[in-house]
Amino acid sequence: MNRQMKKNKGLREEKEKRAGKGKPSGTRLSVLLGCLLLLLSCTPSGDEPTPVADPLIKVRFTLRSPAPENGASTRSTSPGTVNENGIASLWLLQFQDGTFKRKEFLESPDTTGFYVPLYPGVSNLYFVANVGEESLSGFDEGETSFLSSRMEVPDEGSLLYTSAQGVHYLPMWGELSGFEIKTSGETLEDTLTLMRSVVRLKLNYSVDASLASIYTLQSIRLLNIPVWMAYIPPASGNYPAELSPGEVFSTSPEAADNGGGSLLFYLPENRRGQGGNTTLQPKGKTGVDYATCVELSGTVTGGEYAGYRAVFRIYPGGNDYNDYNLVRNNSYSLDYNLRGLYQSDARLSILPPEP
Repeated sequence: MNRQMKKNKGLREEKEKRAGKGKPSGTRLSVLLGCLLLLLSCTPSGDEPTPVADPLIKVRFTLRSPAPENGASTRSTSPGTVNENGIASLWLLQFQDGTFKRKEFLESPDTTGFYVPLYPGVSNLYFVANVGEESLSGFDEGETSFLSSRMEVPDEGSLLYTSAQGVHYLPMWGELSGFEIKTSGETLEDTLTLMRSVVRLKLNYSVDASLASIYTLQSIRLLNIPVWMAYIPPASGNYPAELSPGEVFSTSPEAADNGGGSLLFYLPENRRGQGGNTTLQPKGKTGVDYATCVELSGTVTGGEYAGYRAVFRIYPGGNDYNDYNLVRNNSYSLDYNLRGLYQSDARLSILPPEP
């Protein structure tokens, strides 16, 4: 019996030794921790990770919106709700050596002074206002690509940016070329005047009493309005460079009558160049391909063309006889008096009654 008890005791001791194998004692654990701390303290300081400083520099900007260059009014569906000077939203894009660096969107920026973080270095900065956040949210390409980018405006309403309060704003743009952003030194700030990206066109129309006796004016609309608006305009040449029938639209006819009146329009720019009118007379200004024009349409009520339609097409531009350029941030005023149905007036078309 004693022999068996000694045997069982020996087996238990053997099992306890095996179970405890590989587990450090309290003393061994302290030694291991001490060695680890010693190794860490011996690591060269040059191998330690260095915190990375934020490379962006805050730059302060002040924005201004000017009056149009040559003075007139414009039209929209509700002219009274258009804020022609307001900046409700703003995109700022930064490029260095043609490479896109970053962009920033600001809702209702404080135009008297706001800060935007930018990368240091000589940069080209582009400001695009009142086109909404979604318009450029996905852009991350080079400067050349940005300069050729454009916004689609398939109808009158899509040209204007509308706030949550129902106020309409005109798209605008501006740029700072070769703007140096330094990492230290003087305070970085600049003041920039934005330009309106739209054309402003005012039409004052009237019907001469001699014509009113045989003609009734009924409607007015605009033809050949481009469906594209460049964020940053090309420096020169026609724009859009080429147009096709599917890349222009017409406004809905506005009711008109012989009593006369005024209409105001906001349009994308449409630079179609010069025409071939050698008469240097307004009545010879008959248009070029896809030039924007004002169409005044009515019905002949007396004389040999009674029952026919008489349509006048007037082309605004840099002059009254041969220029078909409607340039952004400019205003154009047309004062047009319909005096008669003269065959010598190339702007007039006599058309059969509509079926």
